[in-house]
Amino acid sequence: MKDIIVVGAGPGGLTAAIELKKLEPKNNIIILEKSSEVGGHLVSGAILQRNEYYEYISKYSLKYNTVITNENIWRLTKNSYYNLTRFVPDEYRNKRNILIDIGEVCKALALEATRIGVKICTCCAVDGFLNYKDSIVGLTLAGGNKIKSDHVIVAEGACGTLTEKIFKHYNIKINKRYALGIREERRYEINKLTSNNVGSIYHTIGWPSDDNSNGGFVYCYKDKVVIGYVTYLDYSNCYINPYNEFERFKSHPKISELIKGTVKTKYSAKIIAINDMRNPTVACFHGCSIIGCAFGLLDSMKLKGLHNAIISGKMVAEKYITTTTKMVTNIIDYLTDIDLINNLKISNQTSTIFQKYGAVVAFIYKKINKIILSCLLNFKFKNKWFNYNKKPPRDWNVKDNRDDSLMFSDINYGPDSHISVMDEMKHKIYDLKLNNKMSSRFCPAGVFRWEKQFKHYVFKINHTNCLQCKACLVKTAEKTIDWNVCKNGDGPNFITENYK
Repeated sequence: MKDIIVVGAGPGGLTAAIELKKLEPKNNIIILEKSSEVGGHLVSGAILQRNEYYEYISKYSLKYNTVITNENIWRLTKNSYYNLTRFVPDEYRNKRNILIDIGEVCKALALEATRIGVKICTCCAVDGFLNYKDSIVGLTLAGGNKIKSDHVIVAEGACGTLTEKIFKHYNIKINKRYALGIREERRYEINKLTSNNVGSIYHTIGWPSDDNSNGGFVYCYKDKVVIGYVTYLDYSNCYINPYNEFERFKSHPKISELIKGTVKTKYSAKIIAINDMRNPTVACFHGCSIIGCAFGLLDSMKLKGLHNAIISGKMVAEKYITTTTKMVTNIIDYLTDIDLINNLKISNQTSTIFQKYGAVVAFIYKKINKIILSCLLNFKFKNKWFNYNKKPPRDWNVKDNRDDSLMFSDINYGPDSHISVMDEMKHKIYDLKLNNKMSSRFCPAGVFRWEKQFKHYVFKINHTNCLQCKACLVKTAEKTIDWNVCKNGDGPNFITENYK
C-alpha cells in the first residue's frame, strides 16, 4: 500500500488519481487543491479532443458538451477580416471536437474520484517539498504543516510554485514560452434570442496586435459566450497593456457582433506555458512526477493542452503501477510517448513559421514536413516575436476599468499580502526608471501601481485584486517580485456567477 499525493485538482491530476485508484484500490490517494472548491480557479472556454472526450468524459452527465460544427480562423484588420480557415492544416482544426466547461468537467471527475475512495482536500496550498537523499518524500503546506508521501504527482498548472522549486532543486532547465490569456464568460440577457452560432468557434490573429503572435477567440455555447485574448509575454515594448488589447479586441465590429446581447458574468486571467520540446524533457524524479500544463504539454497551434493533460495523467498512473509492482524503483522511466513529443515539436515549429511568415507558408511547411521532412523535427526556426523598439501610444484610448471587471471574479483575501518585492532598489531601477512603470500595465488585475509621494515614487501592491495568473513572475524585469501561495483557499472563485 502506497501513499500518493496529487497536487492540483485539475483534469490531469484528477485523471491520474482516478486511474491510480482503479489500478490499485489499496493505495491511499490524496488530492491537494489550493482553491476553496474544485474548479474554483478554472473558467470555461475549453476545447477537448473528441477521442479523449469519448474515452474519459462522455460518461458523465454534463450541461456543456457542445460539438463544434463551425470553425473560423480570421486575420483581423481594423474594420474587417480575412478568412484563413482553408489554409489551416487539418491537424490543427477543431471541428467535431467538443466545447466543454472545464470547471464542470473537474466537478464531475471529483465526484467520480471520491466515489471510488480518493480523498480531496481543498484550501490546501502546497508551498514546498521534503527531500531525503535527493528523493522527494513529502510536501510542506502553506500553513507550515508537513505531509509524508511515497510518490507525488504535480499537476498544478503553468508556472506552478512547486514545479518551479523542483526544477530549481534538480537544476532542470526547460525552454518554455509564456503567454497571458484574459477571458470573459458572457451570458445572454433575459428575453434575448439565444445564439444561432451554437457550436461555432472563432480564432483570430492580426489586429489589434502588430503581427501573428497574439490572437483572440470566441466560443459559442448554447446559453453563453466565452471570449478571450492571448498575449505572448516576451514582448520588448514595455508600454503594451494586455488588458487594453483585450478591450480593443472586443470593440472590433465582427467581434462585438458575436457578443451582442450578452452580459459579463465572469472575468479571469491565467498564464499559458508552452514547452518547445527541443531539449531533453525530464518530468520524473525520485519520488515525484510532473504532468500536464505544469510541464508545458500544450499544442501551440491550437493553444489547447487539455487532452495532453488528461493523457499524461493516465500515463503517469499506469507507469507508476507497473514500476512499483515490479519493485524496481519509485522513478517512472518515461512519462509521454515519442509520438506526443514529436507532434508537439512539429506544432511548435509550425506555430513559429505561422507567426513569422503567415498561414500559407505554414500550410506548405506542414504538408512537406508530414510527407518527407521528418528530419526537421530538431531544426530550430528563429522567431523574433515582438520587436517593438519604438514607443507607440498603445493605450487605444481605452478607459482602465480593470477594477470593474474584478467584480466578476469573486475574489477573497485576508489582510496579509502574498506578493512582495525582493529587492526594492533593483525593482525601482528596472521597473520604474528603465521600463516606465511596466508592472502597472501588464497585470490584468491592476495589482501594482506607482504613487508619487513627496517628489518620490512609492511602489504599491494591492494584493486583494490578484487573480493568481502569475504574470508578475514571468514579465517583471529582473524577476524582482516574489509570489507565495495563499492559505485557506484565498483568491478568486470562478464557479460563482455574478450578474451586475
